[in-house]
Amino acid sequence: MIARRTLLVGLLAGLAILLCRPAWAMRPVGRGTLRVWGFKVYDAELLVSEPLGPEGESLESLFSRPLALRIQYARDIQSRALIDRTIDEMRSLGAGTAAQHTAWSKALDGIFPTVQEGDELLGEHEPGRGARFQFNGKPVGEVADEAFSRAFFRIWLDPKTSAPRLRKALLGLANN
Repeated sequence: MIARRTLLVGLLAGLAILLCRPAWAMRPVGRGTLRVWGFKVYDAELLVSEPLGPEGESLESLFSRPLALRIQYARDIQSRALIDRTIDEMRSLGAGTAAQHTAWSKALDGIFPTVQEGDELLGEHEPGRGARFQFNGKPVGEVADEAFSRAFFRIWLDPKTSAPRLRKALLGLANN
């Protein structure tokens, strides 16, 4: 009886690990730096649960798997500025409606902190569930909305991003 229970617990734990891959279980794909007017804003790294193809992948393919984006800030940025910039980038990509932008801004208000040089923000996309966030290694919140998660990660991964060089670097295509 104890052996069966131990086996069952082991199987369930293994299944949980496969279904809920935390960022530390993901593989880095690429990294890059965002600069604005020559000033370094942050370094970013894309992590995925499965390797990407040699030419990168479509957005649908990327969003069908867990992925994470780690950002290490090189400047101090106020929370409101981070939130406003996030919503502006989503809007410029045509992601979401005005009502969604308002709701997403309110959700991020309780998640995105004011950052200082050296702080790290990690966003994790979970297909079908939404996005979770960590700040300096500690969970700070989630937005349980698939549309939000896709819109958020499109800021860096969409071919129409405002930072195409960073996108290429994150997808490991910078040398192609």
